[in-house]
Amino acid sequence: MKFFLFSILFLFNSYLILAQFGPQQIISIDTNYAKFAIPYDVDNDGLIDVVSAMFSEGKIVWYKNQDGAGNFSSEIIINNDVLAIEGIELFDINGDGKKDILFKTNLNEIA
Repeated sequence: MKFFLFSILFLFNSYLILAQFGPQQIISIDTNYAKFAIPYDVDNDGLIDVVSAMFSEGKIVWYKNQDGAGNFSSEIIINNDVLAIEGIELFDINGDGKKDILFKTNLNEIA
């Protein structure tokens, strides 16, 4: 029994040692105060895109994952008339199988 537990522990620790992140991938340098970045496949192409909300710029954008190798498009604006974003979530509100973007502002607005 001790050997079995030791083997499991050894395999788990070996996995942790080998698990490493790759180099940093910069998606955009043209944003100020990006408060949120949520990974989600927006266009349903099997590649994880990034939805982001900028607090000071008052906009919600997404970056299309071009090839799965860390290359993203320039920002695609979803909404650029949002003041003081405090929270953002992705949730399927209407039951169509696609997640909708919900956001809350510090002005007590939810959309």
